[in-house]
Amino acid sequence: MTAEAGCRAALYLRLSRDDTGCAGESESIANQRRLLHDYALRQGWPVVAEYADDGVSGTTFDRPQFQKMLCEIPQCGINLILIKDLYLLRRDYLETGRDLERYFPEHGVRVVAVGDAVDTAHEDIFLPMRNYINELYARDTSGKIRAALQTKMKDGRFIGHYAPYGYRRDPQERGRLVPDQAAAAVVRQLFAGAAGGAAPSVLAARLNAQGEAPPSVYRGSAPRGEWTAGTVRRILQNEVYLGTLIQGKTRKPSFKSGKVRRTAPEEQFVVPHCHEALVSQTVFEQVQQQSRSRRISRSGGFVNVFTGIAFCADCGRAMSTVGTRRKGSRADLACGGYKQHGRRTCTRHGTNYEALEAAVLDVLHRHLALTEREKAELRKRLMHSLCSPEGEDAHGLRRSLSRTEDTIAALYLDRATGRLAEDSFYAALHRLEEQAAALRRRLDMRETELPDAARLESVINECCCPEWLTRELVRAFVRRIEVEEGTGRGAARRQNIRISLHFEQNEIAKTIACE
Repeated sequence: MTAEAGCRAALYLRLSRDDTGCAGESESIANQRRLLHDYALRQGWPVVAEYADDGVSGTTFDRPQFQKMLCEIPQCGINLILIKDLYLLRRDYLETGRDLERYFPEHGVRVVAVGDAVDTAHEDIFLPMRNYINELYARDTSGKIRAALQTKMKDGRFIGHYAPYGYRRDPQERGRLVPDQAAAAVVRQLFAGAAGGAAPSVLAARLNAQGEAPPSVYRGSAPRGEWTAGTVRRILQNEVYLGTLIQGKTRKPSFKSGKVRRTAPEEQFVVPHCHEALVSQTVFEQVQQQSRSRRISRSGGFVNVFTGIAFCADCGRAMSTVGTRRKGSRADLACGGYKQHGRRTCTRHGTNYEALEAAVLDVLHRHLALTEREKAELRKRLMHSLCSPEGEDAHGLRRSLSRTEDTIAALYLDRATGRLAEDSFYAALHRLEEQAAALRRRLDMRETELPDAARLESVINECCCPEWLTRELVRAFVRRIEVEEGTGRGAARRQNIRISLHFEQNEIAKTIACE
């Protein structure tokens, strides 16, 4: 391509958050822009667009400007992309290879990496190896960063983005927390009130009446908001106010994955006496005891099976468990908005838990009745699923994925050294990429702890004619329940509910006794 060939160039700039602490000035967005503009000017290439992802890792696909560039290539007639170094494009060698050898050529786009002296207008048999080396670098960097963060957490240094409410970072030692006197006074007020028996909803209402800014507004991450019972409860249960740091509560299964999973307690980093405590151990334990005494007793095995399923039909908030004086009843449900903020948000929508349970059970009985032949066919299909590769555990999936990626790397090496013809290379690469993508999807499902076929079989067997509701049963078949406000008084009080099932398009309307 020459300047006379109607060149329309675009610049792509990127700076990872990880690069900001270890890279030199030449890696900055401003210097990348200056370098590429100078290069384009010397070549006589007009620059028609510029895309910059500042503070975004190259291992993630969720880069707004990169995605925008891909969309605008055909729309704006871009036929040349300038980048400083090849790794700034992507650090996943499979995706980089797909971009450079498929997407860009198919759209008539030439890619020039100035720092690496790479120009896709000229064949480079070592280009696949460059991509693989870039990914190895990203993998190594990810491991080093994780190790450095773990060392900091073991040493009791705070690594979070925001300091917990009531604290701020020490200006002289960024990894240490010191009290933020204004917010710390609010925290002490909350613990004092809770130790005296005040419920979180009462404490939240008290702070809203005083005009105290909630944590999100106080630290500037939200323009407005108010205190809620949930916010108060999280503060009262947080051991950071005893001077203890608990970190490493979540982690990513892979540096390529965007998913986050919760870690087991034994995997977390718990370091006491890291900073000044805002409350004493005695007060903290007293607050926890008060909280336990307010909870509905679980000694009878009570579990709210409608959590995340039942919602207020008027304000849309989740229905929340509340106490009941009804003899023999385990609980009532009420609108979460009303529970937290009172009548200024919504009305109570008080619901008899047992009546709602009976209504849902009746609906499931009518919709889930199976013949013996249907049961046998269902078991057969489930057993087939159990014997399929989907039944493989996460460890086995990771091993299979690792072997597949090693095979792809060897394939690139064979192509680079000329031992494999181009047609054979792309045919094998396509098959292996699809296999790797399928393994990643199955691994993501395992990492996020989705129900496996064995659990599903147990649920199906129980729900042919269930005697009672379980959380698994409700989640497997009920999409949503909406509860309207009741009408009438006393024994004549009735309430309309709407039940949506996963396998039914139309809502099912029921009327229950709500008192």
